Amino acid sequence: MDYQFKRISIENGLLNELWKSWDEGCSKFQEEFSDYSTDSMGTLRSLAEEPQINSRGVCKENDILAICQLNVAHLPKYTGKVLRVRILH
Repeated sequence: MDYQFKRISIENGLLNELWKSWDEGCSKFQEEFSDYSTDSMGTLRSLAEEPQINSRGVCKENDILAICQLNVAHLPKYTGKVLRVRILH
C-alpha cells in the first residue's frame, strides 16, 4: 500500500479521526488522551482550524503516521522563498 500526504483539517474530518484514533489507543492502556502531547495537540488543533495554514499527515490506508506543518517564507540569507517543515508528531 502506498503512503499519501493528506491535509489534516476540521473541514475534511481528518482531525477528528486522528483525535478518535489516539483516544482509542490511550484507552487500550487505561490512559487519558489529554495527558499526552498537550503542546503539539494544541498547536495542531489551531493549525487545523485555520484554512490558510497547511498541516499535513503522512497516511497509510486510514492511519495517520506522522504530522507536519508546511509553510513558505522569505528568510534572511536565502534567495527567494524557502519551504519550511515543522514536525508536530
